[in-house]
Amino acid sequence: MLKINKYLKILILVLLTILLFSLPVSQQEVTILNDYEYGNIKNVYLIEDNNQPYKLLQIISVKGYHEQIIMFLALDMTKGKIDVLDIIQENESLDYGGYISEEWFLSRFKGKDINLKLKLVKMSAKEPQEVVAVTGATISSRAVVDGVNEALENYKEIRDSLNN
Repeated sequence: MLKINKYLKILILVLLTILLFSLPVSQQEVTILNDYEYGNIKNVYLIEDNNQPYKLLQIISVKGYHEQIIMFLALDMTKGKIDVLDIIQENESLDYGGYISEEWFLSRFKGKDINLKLKLVKMSAKEPQEVVAVTGATISSRAVVDGVNEALENYKEIRDSLNN
């Protein structure tokens, strides 16, 4: 089982703080959703604003080409879109795999519909849910897309439980 070190926990708290303070002043609450932490999903946080789901934050750990890739994913539950995807830790190859943590790759996920599964493509995205892989780093790119898709499935379970 992946243990998150104290520096990673501090980073998570900092990110949560930034997201909370980006909200207008109101009743904000963060809930840890332990029941949804399984498989590659290591941590799940629900941010509510005035008792309404606002953001869902997930820490995901997937096997990359070399080692684990640890990601932070923020979903905007009001807009139904991916808000933030960031790579917290990776040890992929220096030549191509490391590009998965570059903003130009991560920005390919921003704004994607959180109710649809993402699809990795190699050349160019023709559909809204397609993400173009890093050339020469298909395994690393696949790991990121698979991790995000697992988190999106987790989101659907959480959304459905909140609606019941």
